Amino acid sequence: MTESRRHDRIIGRIGVACRFIDALLVSGGRFAFVAIATTLLVLLGDGSSGLGAQTPKEPPLRHSPVASIDVGDGWLDVRFPMIPLSELGCRGADSISLTWGAFQNFADTPLAHDHSMALIAWFRLPSAPDLTESLLDSGLARAEFQIFKRFSRFGPREEGPPVRNAWLVRDGDHIRLRVENDSVVAAFMKPRANWGVVHWCQRDVAHGFVTVPIDRH
Repeated sequence: MTESRRHDRIIGRIGVACRFIDALLVSGGRFAFVAIATTLLVLLGDGSSGLGAQTPKEPPLRHSPVASIDVGDGWLDVRFPMIPLSELGCRGADSISLTWGAFQNFADTPLAHDHSMALIAWFRLPSAPDLTESLLDSGLARAEFQIFKRFSRFGPREEGPPVRNAWLVRDGDHIRLRVENDSVVAAFMKPRANWGVVHWCQRDVAHGFVTVPIDRH
């Protein structure tokens, strides 16, 4: 593609993106920011060098200062962003659900969650005015773990192997999910993707998430 044609293509995509973003902002949707970021990534990427260039096998974010997924021989380590205690958890009428997890897509799906392997850890606490460090620590110590394959966003799940030798712990101001189990790590890595999504339950947001590279060691 010549430089002139690439320039015209980029300008055209920018125009489409701007019109779509204007509509999102007017609608006031709670996930407008995520939708805007996704729109720019899809519309401006032309699969070559230059503005917005992306290839399907490369992660949208090379490095994240707040989260990471690291994998080695028989171990998996997921680091989550620092979230204030007051923002943690999805609050129901009589309990607080706290969930942390990571997933990666298989190559046959263009959308998050449509066909993916997911690892999650969670626990529930009685609803309280404030989530304290002691309450958080007690919940982390009894967290439950699960790995499964998702065939579609709202479709059935296929359970993976039992998640043993797994911990959800505080690491300074961050939460870390650590698994030392060959079968669980092998199941999580079946998609063989270069990037994954780290997500967590956050008050008034439903779920926060960030896309990160999967660093193999």
